[in-house]
Amino acid sequence: MSTTLSDFHKEQYDIFRNNLTSIWAIDESKLTEWAPNLKPIHKKFLSFACAASIVGHRMKRNEYVVSAVEAGNLSIVLSLKGLQNPAFVLLRQSIELILKHIYFLQHPVEYSWAQSRIDYKELSFQFLLKYLKRTDEYMLLSNNQQFVIADRVEYSYHILSRYVHVHSKAFMGYKTLAKPIGIKMLKKLNENIKELWPILSLILIAFSKNKFIQSSMLEQRAIRNNFPKNMNDMLNSYLIATS
Repeated sequence: MSTTLSDFHKEQYDIFRNNLTSIWAIDESKLTEWAPNLKPIHKKFLSFACAASIVGHRMKRNEYVVSAVEAGNLSIVLSLKGLQNPAFVLLRQSIELILKHIYFLQHPVEYSWAQSRIDYKELSFQFLLKYLKRTDEYMLLSNNQQFVIADRVEYSYHILSRYVHVHSKAFMGYKTLAKPIGIKMLKKLNENIKELWPILSLILIAFSKNKFIQSSMLEQRAIRNNFPKNMNDMLNSYLIATS
């Protein structure tokens, strides 16, 4: 078991890299070439995945948050394959999944309805965002902050929405799968996740504060290490205010 943050990052990256070569058939020499761009993205993903895993651990109705992590992981893989559009479609889906997790966390009856009623399965992004902004947790998290979380979530969602119905040469195809584009796509991916994943992690923690507090110091450091200063300040203020 990892005892330091650097050991944890290395251990998890080695597992990820092995999966890329053995499962996704990405050339190992290319991964070495792309490592300076790929490793920072993977650290950001680990931060998000740690937050989601802490929140979803031994929790009923956790499939949305689990799926958000899977979508994030696959967005990296598809970017390495040069499939920009589906990678960003998955990032947009991860926003919807986190917001659905928050909504159904506090609406168990509606969650049961969603298993059989299509109108509850397909809750709109605007409905979910509006609900988020009305919650006590969100209002306390955003109290007296110039950085408006909901606005940034909405901005990311609309940027990523541009890729949902766009079909480019990089959208799908065997040739693209066989010849990864790599660095160019990783840089574009990083632009879209460098703020998004910390924001989604911060939202998750706000709604499951006790699970975050009870998590290990290594897990907390893995999450906070990829938060910008303003988000760490927001989290500190929230934890103090709700203590």
